Amino acid sequence: MDKKDLAIAVLSILLILSVASSLVTYHYQQQIIEKQLQIIRELSTGGGGATDTGTGNSGVSVPPTPAIPAKPTQVPRSSLPSPSPSPTPTPTPILTPTPTFPRTPTSMPPLAIPASTGTFTPKERSASANIVAVRSDTNEGVIGKVRVEIKNGEGRVLANTKPFVEPDTQYSVRTAVKVATKYTHSDMNSMDFIVSFDINGTLIGGPSAGAAITAATIAALEGKKVREDVAITGTIEEDGSIGRVGAVFEKAVAAEKNGIRLFLVPKGQRVVTFWERKEVKRQIGPFSFIQVYYEPKRIDLAEYMRGKMDVQEVSTIDDVVKYMIY
Repeated sequence: MDKKDLAIAVLSILLILSVASSLVTYHYQQQIIEKQLQIIRELSTGGGGATDTGTGNSGVSVPPTPAIPAKPTQVPRSSLPSPSPSPTPTPTPILTPTPTFPRTPTSMPPLAIPASTGTFTPKERSASANIVAVRSDTNEGVIGKVRVEIKNGEGRVLANTKPFVEPDTQYSVRTAVKVATKYTHSDMNSMDFIVSFDINGTLIGGPSAGAAITAATIAALEGKKVREDVAITGTIEEDGSIGRVGAVFEKAVAAEKNGIRLFLVPKGQRVVTFWERKEVKRQIGPFSFIQVYYEPKRIDLAEYMRGKMDVQEVSTIDDVVKYMIY
């Protein structure tokens, strides 16, 4: 073998190693994109709507979640509530006609908190709201519930740690309670708040359920209810503003599949970026290679879900209350 042939052989080997390394790097991202493509195909063919199995469960094709093992690190973590679901109960059908949601809510400055129309009395109260999360292992959206119970107490905020609630979520729970008591002009120090998550044993992590927790707390304080056909994803800030979150597309798909009529997202996140998988076949000497890359594609969720689910942006807790509490 002369030097020229040897050089070609060495370069070919190096090229193969480089391509193999690239494939490993893109492996995880390919799984995510394939899942998104599957979801888009299902919705495009009309198969993304909520279905009834006859037992009251919705048609989420997610395998049952096993019991949490002794070591929390072995349990899949949802990014939230980074949230594993088993089929979630379909919201109870509303007998009255579904109201038409306004396209643009009347936004108020975060600090302009109105006086409460209802105050806390020495009586136990509770309210629940939908929460939407994404599994970290499959990148699939899931839906669950957060329940807030209020009792006479000493200002304690207690997060039920079954399933396990990570510190960032616990912090968002306390922020949500502070915003809710300020919004309703209630005395936080005369009450205890117990916040529980029902999301089928999944680890709860991340602050993206903050807005939903705040809505449930306000409803409990005022003796009202949260709409069962509305879901929201977004953090809650101490000034009452709604913060941005990740995986909005996956959460929107999960909400639509579970019968949600209105999905609320932080301002500026109705339009999301979807990474579309592309392939290019290349021939180098006797070797064939497939180059895989991804191109960003912007999707307007309101247009994408038209006829299936309404998608609205919210910027403050005032907007959330108008849409969710009755």
